[in-house]
Amino acid sequence: MPEHPGVQQLLERVRSPLSLPDSFVRVDAAVRSPVANARRIAEAISMDQAMAARVLRMANSPLYGFSSRIDTIERAVTVIGTRQIRDLALASTVLSMCNGMLLPGVTSAAFWTHSFAVGSLSRMFAAVRRDPNPERYFLAGLLTTIGRLMLAQASPQLLEECMQANTNSVLLHEAEEHRLGFHQAEVSAALMRRWLFPDMLVHSVAGQYQPALIHGNPMDAALIHCCSVMVTAVRIGCSGEKLALPLDEAAWDLLNADIAMVDPMLIEVAATAESLCVAMEVS
Repeated sequence: MPEHPGVQQLLERVRSPLSLPDSFVRVDAAVRSPVANARRIAEAISMDQAMAARVLRMANSPLYGFSSRIDTIERAVTVIGTRQIRDLALASTVLSMCNGMLLPGVTSAAFWTHSFAVGSLSRMFAAVRRDPNPERYFLAGLLTTIGRLMLAQASPQLLEECMQANTNSVLLHEAEEHRLGFHQAEVSAALMRRWLFPDMLVHSVAGQYQPALIHGNPMDAALIHCCSVMVTAVRIGCSGEKLALPLDEAAWDLLNADIAMVDPMLIEVAATAESLCVAMEVS
């Protein structure tokens, strides 16, 4: 999907810095190093005490459900994996960067509960289909509506008008597109592109409302779309959207999910999302 020129203009008006900090860059370099090992990666993470604490809390959360407690970052790297721990470090970084950002009428806890739920459900479906790195879907799901936080920072009055228009048959992203020429998912994708996410995940987040428009990665687009729709439908947290999002039937068919799995998964996801908010001290 081509990027609307207004997206970058909007990001330039965001007051908070949007470049990934040196603390994460060090972790990323340690993971990518040809001599990477658990000790070196743990040392890079531990240089930022706040990041290290958050990564440990996520490692010990219901997201993983380990039977014994993980007490050190090095142990977390060994048990969870190097690429996966890098994604948890990035999730911690994003939470820190967005600290204090709010949507009109939506608490921080409600927003991040929704985000954690979409991420957790995306990870769960990726694991069911035996993806080698389901954490990347957790991260992509976590960021599906981060663009709306950027809208709130850059154009708070305009976003408030969009949220007021989000009644009856007008979906919030439709109101955004009507007033801006683009919607929050495109802003989310632009941030992910800036943070060097794989193109397939960037495109899937950009096309979360219309997965049929995403060419080349139909399964990823279907997964992100369906998880976002399901979490919004059962009201786990709040992304600002007041209405149920329409489900693309072709995307659901492609996901080929067992309908009997869905309710138990959503119950588990709701509990996981709330636990993650507590663990990450989101209030």
